[in-house]
Amino acid sequence: MGSIEKDIDRYFNQNLFSEAVKSLNEGIEVSNNIIKNASIALNQFIESGFNFLQLNSAIDAEISFKKALEIDPKNSLAIKGLSRAVALDQVSNYINDINLLISVNSLDRAKNLINKAIQLDDEYPGINQLRSEIDELIQIRDLESLISDGFKYLKLLRFADAKIIFEKALELEENSKIASEGINLANEGIKKNTIEDEKVFAYESMNLEDFTKSSMHFQNILDLDPNIQFAILGLQEVQNLVELEFHLDRYLDRPERLSSPNVFEEAIEILNSSNSLNLQKRLFSKKEKLEFLLNEYANEINIILFSDNKTQVSILNVGTLGTFNKKEIKLYPGKYTFIGKRKGFVTIRQIFDFTGSTSVKIQCIEKL
Repeated sequence: MGSIEKDIDRYFNQNLFSEAVKSLNEGIEVSNNIIKNASIALNQFIESGFNFLQLNSAIDAEISFKKALEIDPKNSLAIKGLSRAVALDQVSNYINDINLLISVNSLDRAKNLINKAIQLDDEYPGINQLRSEIDELIQIRDLESLISDGFKYLKLLRFADAKIIFEKALELEENSKIASEGINLANEGIKKNTIEDEKVFAYESMNLEDFTKSSMHFQNILDLDPNIQFAILGLQEVQNLVELEFHLDRYLDRPERLSSPNVFEEAIEILNSSNSLNLQKRLFSKKEKLEFLLNEYANEINIILFSDNKTQVSILNVGTLGTFNKKEIKLYPGKYTFIGKRKGFVTIRQIFDFTGSTSVKIQCIEKL
């Protein structure tokens, strides 16, 4: 190339332009041949370098890539190949160590090394497959560990913890039948514990006469399993206690109603029906109060009535007494409404609260 350049310069100086052009074309052809040969050599060096990498021949690969870089210092394949060649021995050592760690089941250390090896050379033959194998082994190990821990918690009756563990196992292997079975067992245990807790709360609330809470806890049990007999019976007992208290309050709030025979008999029936119930302090006290009232209202008292033998006398909800000057009747203690009627006179209503024997006068005296 140097002699051609000199010839071209000489021809131009002598004004021999055709000869100069001829020499220039010869130079271009020589240059093209050089570039072509250099490209061929570059590709050969790169190819041989990668072949040496496949054979784990680090030194030969390094020499080939360096020769390629002498031709094209910026060639990316040669740069990458040289980097792999320099790291080849270290990666190979990592691979040997990894296989040893796998054999002794030290999988976490093996994973740490495989990640380092991939950072050095992610195209090392079989390296990605080896990483997949390690990940699979770790998954199997972790799954077995979780399953074992889950059943351990089941034996300890720690059902909520067991469920969490089995759910983690399913995250690793969504089709794991044994993990699904573990969750089912954990759920059954949680359900059983919940029922036992609700049972305690239900009976505690019943004994404290908090019937709203007691009903809620019994119902919570039946929501979990509608066939649990103690909850069915417990809820019915609470309802019976609520109904009993409702009736007791009716009589105690208006005790004068007990003077009515029908109401009196009804109260007796309510008391009799309460004998089968387990009454606590509040309801037992109300029952005693009603029993006392019933004893009071059970004894008839003598009432002497005076009138004018012209007034029609009757007692509301009891009956008609007719006209009389004097009449003696027997009534139970309580409030009574006496009604007096006489033609041409204002009808009268008089209310008496009888607690013992006495006399009263019923007579229409105000004319219309």
